[in-house]
Amino acid sequence: MNLHAPEYSVLAQSMRLLNLEPSDVAPEAPESLPPAAQPAPVGLIDLAAATDDDLAATAFGYRGPDEGESTVDVWLLLRDRGGWRALGGGSSIGDLSDLARLPEEDLGGHLVPGMSGEGLYGRRRFGRLRRSAGYKLIRASLDVEAVKVITTLGRMKIRTRVVPVPANGYLLHVWHGDEPMFEPVLIPGGTAQHPSPEDALL
Repeated sequence: MNLHAPEYSVLAQSMRLLNLEPSDVAPEAPESLPPAAQPAPVGLIDLAAATDDDLAATAFGYRGPDEGESTVDVWLLLRDRGGWRALGGGSSIGDLSDLARLPEEDLGGHLVPGMSGEGLYGRRRFGRLRRSAGYKLIRASLDVEAVKVITTLGRMKIRTRVVPVPANGYLLHVWHGDEPMFEPVLIPGGTAQHPSPEDALL
């Protein structure tokens, strides 16, 4: 347990980071939100946010008392019954001592995976299975300007999206079903415009 972690409302801060209103929270959500958006508490670092239709995810960080001791929280949210609610999430130890964009050789690759997870939602009815949703936090090196998100069905590519990398280099992605593939798109003049297979994140 990190005694130095700032106390914050997952839903309130997620709504702020996603540029949504507190009134967008589902009526049956377990916590009541104030009518106005809340500022981020002291010590909480906004890392990334993502939405895809009825799914969203948010990532926050906070530093511990010792150098290099930091925690990253990622939350998966679902829009259900007219509002948003938290579906799940988790925390992991990380290093937020340097939030600057780093070169590939210092970061350890073009795309470095961070936290990932999945959740199930929906009710089993008439033999239908519950739906699955997932998220992944990725940190991109300085020479990556975007990430190709490739959705597959078996061995066939069925959808490709190009997602710009935010200024801080942290990219969060959410999806339904199976996890997509992620490939870096390097800035012009980089080492490669068409990354090799080993650069892709599965």
